[in-house]
Amino acid sequence: MLLEADSKLLEDCQLPVQLGQGPLTQAQVEKLWITDRVSLIGCYNKHKAFIEYIKERDKLVRGKDGY
Repeated sequence: MLLEADSKLLEDCQLPVQLGQGPLTQAQVEKLWITDRVSLIGCYNKHKAFIEYIKERDKLVRGKDGY
């Protein structure tokens, strides 16, 4: 039986943080950078999990031998 993908895998990734209009302090840049970095890693992991879901689904569709 084929299972549907987890709905979390189908959600959009977070957009990069908005930098605003004015100059930023070093502390602000670091905070914004780490926020974007965490989002990027989460998005990567979500896409990787979705790819694995598709591979497993396709294997089940083709049958045990993959044909």
